[in-house]
Amino acid sequence: MAGRPVAELLLQRLEREAAGPGGGLCSLEAAAALGLDHQTLVGAVKSLQALGEVIEAEARAATRWELSPEGSEVLRDGSPEVRLFRSLPAEGLPQSDAMVSGGPT
Repeated sequence: MAGRPVAELLLQRLEREAAGPGGGLCSLEAAAALGLDHQTLVGAVKSLQALGEVIEAEARAATRWELSPEGSEVLRDGSPEVRLFRSLPAEGLPQSDAMVSGGPT
């Protein structure tokens, strides 16, 4: 794909995947599928729009959720409470000992 104009890649993808009424592409998904930076794809869309009636585009808002580094740690290792619980011996541990030391050592 390198070396081919982004606008050409976009038009080919639109022709292949968005045929029919109501068809269309999400620019975020198309950029990822084409291995392009999203802003590069948006620039190609705007260039095609400037030519006249080549394509129609509309802005849509999207919400995307991603884990923070702390969220990734909780997903991988469990919350601090779960890690403490998992570290307790089968016979248990007095709460005061767990609170002082952060759990058994």
